[in-house]
Amino acid sequence: LDNYRWAGNECYMAQYEARMVHCLVPGLGMLVNSHPSLINAQPLHHPHTEQQHRGYMSRLIDHGAGATSEYYGFETRAAQNIQKGSEIFVSYGSEWFPERPEYAELPIKMNYDKADHIIKSFIDSQVGKSDLESSQEQWNTILNEMNALDRRTRAAMPEDVGELSHAAEIGTARFFLPNFIRSMEWLRQNGQCMDNLIFGKSVIPQAGQGAFATRFISKGDLIAPAPLIHIDKDVLAMHRKINENDMIVEGDQLLLNYCFGHPKSSLLLFPYSSTVQFINHSSKKANAKIQWSTSALHQQQWLSDPLEEVKSRDKTGLMFDIIATRDVALGEEVLLDYGHDWVASWEDHLQGQIPQEHNFETASALNKDRDSAVKTLQEQLSDPYLPDVEITCIFEYEAKDDGKEEGENGLRYILKQWNLGLHWGIQGGKHHRPCDILSRKRFGKHYFYTARVYNYDIMYEEQKIPDSSVLVVTKIPRWAIQFTEKSYSSNQHYENSFRQPITIPDDLLPSHWLDL
Repeated sequence: LDNYRWAGNECYMAQYEARMVHCLVPGLGMLVNSHPSLINAQPLHHPHTEQQHRGYMSRLIDHGAGATSEYYGFETRAAQNIQKGSEIFVSYGSEWFPERPEYAELPIKMNYDKADHIIKSFIDSQVGKSDLESSQEQWNTILNEMNALDRRTRAAMPEDVGELSHAAEIGTARFFLPNFIRSMEWLRQNGQCMDNLIFGKSVIPQAGQGAFATRFISKGDLIAPAPLIHIDKDVLAMHRKINENDMIVEGDQLLLNYCFGHPKSSLLLFPYSSTVQFINHSSKKANAKIQWSTSALHQQQWLSDPLEEVKSRDKTGLMFDIIATRDVALGEEVLLDYGHDWVASWEDHLQGQIPQEHNFETASALNKDRDSAVKTLQEQLSDPYLPDVEITCIFEYEAKDDGKEEGENGLRYILKQWNLGLHWGIQGGKHHRPCDILSRKRFGKHYFYTARVYNYDIMYEEQKIPDSSVLVVTKIPRWAIQFTEKSYSSNQHYENSFRQPITIPDDLLPSHWLDL
C-alpha cells in the first residue's frame, strides 16, 4: 500500500481523522503514474463544494454509519492541453522520488531542464562543423564530466550526438519516454475502458453511494476491469496500547469493507480502478460477478505461486473482471452478490442496538448553512459547540515577509490579511487549518472574520507556523471557514461500525491460498 497512498491533507481534510492519516484514492488517484517533468494533470477541488463530497449517515438511525467512506468525488483536471493517447501524469510531491533509494539517479525536473540547456548550448557550439566523429568525442567528454558531477542530469542526456537535435526539439523528458503518446490502435488492443460506471446515491438502504451503468451493457460483457492490490489481513487490524509492552486489536480499518477476501485466507484484494468500489450487494438482484481477468495485464501465473510469496511482492499483478450476468440497462445500479459470509455478518450487525448519542454534533450538519455566523471564542464561553467538532480556516501560510512584531513571552505576532487571489481554488484540504474565531464583522450581506490560525498535527516543515509565532488572519470570508469532526470522532471511528470484506467465491481462490 505504501506506493499508492496519499497524505491525508490531499483528501478533503482527511488529515483531521487521526494523529497520522494516509488515504487511498481509487481511479486516477491510484492508476496514474508520475513523471517529474511531464505533469499534465492535477487534483481539482474548490472550497465551495467541499461538503458536497462528504457522505453522511446518522449514528442515531443508520446501521450503516461508519461502514462506508465519507470521502468521495475526488476530481482531476488537465493542467495543460493533453493530446489524445497521452499517458496522464500527476505530481507525487517534490520529495517522492528523491527520498527513495531506488530512484537515487532518476532525473527530476531540474535535471531535465539542465540537460535541455546543455544540449542546446552544445548544438549552438557545433554550428558550421560537419565532423560527426569529432562532435561525438566532444559530447562524450561532456557526458563523462556530468557522470562525475551530476549523475541525475547525466541520466537525462542522450549517448549519441546524432540524437541531440531530436532531443532538443521535443525535450529530454519526452525523448526518454517514446511511448508517452500511444496510438488509438494500440489502446484498442491493449487498454480497457473504465467509463461504464458512474457513482450516485444507491437504491440499497444503508449502502451510501452506488455504481450505475452509463450505457447499456449486454450479458457477458465487461462492466469494469479491477486491478487489485494484495494486502495481508493483519495490516488492516487496528491496535491499542494497553500498557508499556502490550497491544490489543480493537477493530479493523474501514478499508476492509472495500476489499475482497475469504474467511479461510489471510489475503485481501483491494480493487483500485475507477468507481468499482461503489458496487453494492444484493443476493436477489445481483447483475454482475467477478472472475479472474482475461487481460494481458493480469499475471495468471501468480495463482500458482505460494501465498506468502504473493503477499511479499511490492508490485501489483492480479486483476478481476467485473462481468454482467444479465443485460444491464442505462442508469441501472450494478450489484454483486457479496456472498453468504458477508450476509451473515451484516444480519448479525443489524441485531445490534444503535447507541443514542444525542449529544453528537456533526460537521456536515453545521456546514449545511454556509451563511450562518460562526461563533467567536467569547460567544462559545456561554454557547459552545459540542466537543466533537472544531473550526478550520483556509489559509496558505508562507514564512517570507511575515511582518513579525515582538510580543510578550518571546512570542512573535504575525498579522496577515486574507487574500482572495492567493487562496481562491486552493486544492484539497491541505490549507484548512484549525482556527479560533476572534471576531467577525458584517459587510453588506456577508460576514468576514478575524481568527488565530494554527498548525494541524502532521504538516510539511515549510507549511508550519513557527512554534514561537502567533498568526492572526483578518478579513476571512465565511465560505473559507468550515467545521470538521475532531480526530477519532467521525463515523468511521464509531466502535460499532460494520466491518466485513466481500467474499471471494471458493472456486476462484486457489486452494493453496487457504492458510487460516
